[in-house]
Amino acid sequence: MLPFVSVVVITKNNAKTVEECIFSLLNQTWPKENYEIIFVDGHSSDGTDKLIKKYAKDHLFLKIYYENYGTMGYARNLGVSKSKGDIIAFTDGDAVAPKDWIENIANMFDHAVQLIAMGGLDIMVFSGESGRIIDSWRRLRRAVGVKAIPCIKTVNFAIRRDAILSCGGFDQGLNHWDEAELMARLYSKTKACKILYDPEIIVYHKRERASSVGMRIKKIFKKSLVGTPILVRRHMIKVAIANPTSSIGTSFLLILACSAGIPFFLFSIATGSFTNILAIVSLLYMVILSIYMVAVFLRIRRVTIVIPLILTIDLVVRLAGTCFGLLKWFRDSL
Repeated sequence: MLPFVSVVVITKNNAKTVEECIFSLLNQTWPKENYEIIFVDGHSSDGTDKLIKKYAKDHLFLKIYYENYGTMGYARNLGVSKSKGDIIAFTDGDAVAPKDWIENIANMFDHAVQLIAMGGLDIMVFSGESGRIIDSWRRLRRAVGVKAIPCIKTVNFAIRRDAILSCGGFDQGLNHWDEAELMARLYSKTKACKILYDPEIIVYHKRERASSVGMRIKKIFKKSLVGTPILVRRHMIKVAIANPTSSIGTSFLLILACSAGIPFFLFSIATGSFTNILAIVSLLYMVILSIYMVAVFLRIRRVTIVIPLILTIDLVVRLAGTCFGLLKWFRDSL
């Protein structure tokens, strides 16, 4: 018997892309009687929900619900609560799935022993070349277990129903890191559970390019600010230690750097050694950046001059966001 798959799609103000998303999900190779499509809309103001309802009239297995809480974690939990599938797959309203996406996911769960969660690659359609390289070069190889967690994004993610229910679902307060936090909790409960990242299972992510450098900086700062309290959770620290070169590992290293750096910075000012220390830190960063760029080139055989600039801006903004996130975490913990 074929498993029943519930596809949960999170959307808000995706009028430009949602019809292509719907069309791709309606035209899957998986039998129509064996899957459903559940849209969870965050009260779109651009007519996204009206477009979804237009298609729902003619396709009874396509449904739409509204969430009022305002976070990704809550929206995905709402989708899960309305679903009935043995396997629950997640994507976004700005993503387009190949016609065999559901079939590939179902087959993977059918053939992989003890597989409880899996994800694949999201190919960025609207991003520039540098953005695509930075976003995806670490995710080019298949990974299993704790090594797979930093690679998987909810735009291309699936999990067994019993597994997500057993751990209480997504943290409903989260807008960032929600998929990684969920899988870290699952993995910490039992090392026997299998999590898989397979870059051969893809979706095309049509997330629009940030219209300005200021918007990109604002987004990175906010993600670092709200992500800091999440990354200091015990199960997330285990993932960071196991994946020091991943985005989770890098973010955790920034937390450690800020924790040690703030008092060290104050001490250097008090002793008049700030200039010398800044020069040493800058030289160390140039060495690390050079090693990173060589690693990127060896992996994909492509590199652009823009990457070091983007990485440097991102690092400075993430460092600032992490510092403020730590201060907020300490204040809230008192």
